[in-house]
Amino acid sequence: MSSKTLAALCACLCITPAGARDSIPTLDEIVVTATRVPQARGEVLADVRVLGQEAIATAGQASITDLLQSQPGIEIVANGGLGQPTNVLLGGYSGSQTLVLVDGFRVGSATLGMTPLDQFLPTGFERIEVLRGAGSHLYGADAMGGVLQFFAPRGEGKPRMHASAGLGDWSTRRFDAGLRGGVDHVSFALDAGRLRSDGMDATNAKAPFGIHNPDADGFRHDHLLLSGGLALSPEHRLDLVGFRTQGRSEYDDGPGPHNTHSEVTQELLGLTLRSRLSDHWDSQLRAGLSQDDSSFFTSFGNSKYKTDQHQYAWQNDWRLGDNRVQAILDRLEQSVSGSVAYTTRERDNTGLVLSGQTQQGMHAFEVTWRHDHNSQFGDQDTGALGYAWLGLPGWRLSARLATAFRAPSFNDLYYPDDGFLVGNPNLDPEESFSREITLQGSLAGGSLRLSCHDDRVTDLILWQFDLGHGKFTPDNVNKARLTGCGIQYSGRVAGWLGRIGFDWQRAEDEATHQDLPWRSPRRLTLAAHRSFDAWELGAELTASDKRYNDAANTQRLSGYTLVTLNAAYRLAPEWRIEGRLANALNQDYELVHGYNTPERNLFVTLRYQPR
Repeated sequence: MSSKTLAALCACLCITPAGARDSIPTLDEIVVTATRVPQARGEVLADVRVLGQEAIATAGQASITDLLQSQPGIEIVANGGLGQPTNVLLGGYSGSQTLVLVDGFRVGSATLGMTPLDQFLPTGFERIEVLRGAGSHLYGADAMGGVLQFFAPRGEGKPRMHASAGLGDWSTRRFDAGLRGGVDHVSFALDAGRLRSDGMDATNAKAPFGIHNPDADGFRHDHLLLSGGLALSPEHRLDLVGFRTQGRSEYDDGPGPHNTHSEVTQELLGLTLRSRLSDHWDSQLRAGLSQDDSSFFTSFGNSKYKTDQHQYAWQNDWRLGDNRVQAILDRLEQSVSGSVAYTTRERDNTGLVLSGQTQQGMHAFEVTWRHDHNSQFGDQDTGALGYAWLGLPGWRLSARLATAFRAPSFNDLYYPDDGFLVGNPNLDPEESFSREITLQGSLAGGSLRLSCHDDRVTDLILWQFDLGHGKFTPDNVNKARLTGCGIQYSGRVAGWLGRIGFDWQRAEDEATHQDLPWRSPRRLTLAAHRSFDAWELGAELTASDKRYNDAANTQRLSGYTLVTLNAAYRLAPEWRIEGRLANALNQDYELVHGYNTPERNLFVTLRYQPR
């Protein structure tokens, strides 16, 4: 860690950092993503973190990926600023190996094989849960590195309207408004917003293939989030979630005058019937449709890709004392269309999950098995086995073994031969086996977590040039080992609420013994926050060590330290003004070689929030 990093750390300790504004995580905190049902954190063995409503609401113009970047164990690889293609690395795994859900429903592109999180803004969501570590034993394909789940708000009480408007650098302006409440047996929440930004130049002269164009690359974004609930009876409830985000991002593909840009629309409509069939038996029926509609307008031509994902699930949970049993049957039907003539346009997957949890005295056990049958690659079995020792009050020592897999995307499998690229229908899924040990508990009025993991990944899919065919094509050629340890502490000291996290990792290609690109071996995150009178002040620090931009480890990216300052002042009980100064030290750094990152920038928000 450089002297600049240490200096910035000292500065942050003096000025009340802010990403820690959520409550201190405890073993009693309720989470959903780890087991697909609401449970106290102390009852689950997986690593789950929560970003709450306050942290989301005060993110300013920041994207979801900006918000995640300040969290332990999460790295961001961005090809430019707001709205540019972004990859989220969760525990060393890539974005294509991380599943993204909205209220339990998949969203994303089946052609690309991942979710365009650069098109997501945090506004409107009630909370975000981050499950780090294998999750395929519960959710099926793609949850190798973990799960990001976004939760829509639930309205209650007298209907209330809220609104906010903000302005910032690069002529960035944002407006959001919503209405939440409940009447009799009906609850509802509606949030809508718009963001416009002239943007910064996404690339610089070092960009590969001569794609740099010295212009501003703007971003437009509109979103709508709707949730509702109807209590049919004391035992039955019907919930609805609707989600739509539409973004237009300009980018560079050469110095010419052509206005290259992408237009991406994400949509979701989902229904869930929740039933309490007895004091010990809960059941859920779910049905939903998510769509990804992406169009690209380039100097070389235009293209369009569309994904439809029909999703169905029947989930049953039984409780008897400290024992829990779960059975889930789910089905996923994917289809693609657009300007590319894929050799196969449809596939489906049926999954069965059986899970059990029990606690006997100071010992807790968890076992889960899942079987998937996929119309493309056949059968796949995954599982997880966990144990926890609860011998010390407020503490838990746990160990966990799990397997996971990622299904090849439609591009990997079925991309038609265009003379330059061709898919490979004989690909196998990527697979992983992970081991993790964790110590978590209460210390000095706060929460401490120590964890280490060792993951082996096989059959990694790599696109490479095939001399025999004279084209780029994918194959299962690589193996990787992801190892690491992390420590996080959240606590309150003399009125200050803060957290600190340090991660060490090694992400290695086992064939070449080189580091995987963009993975930092050491990373520090720090945040704190305090409210007094009408003021809230705070900051966040993220420090990342040097890492490589290429698989051969010949192109090194320098380490960096980012500091974000926050301030809010309550003008009246229902009005407040907020300011967010990102990259306060004006750090010059790159996340990808040849692509720019935002310099120091300010965003100011006026918010109306009835109490």
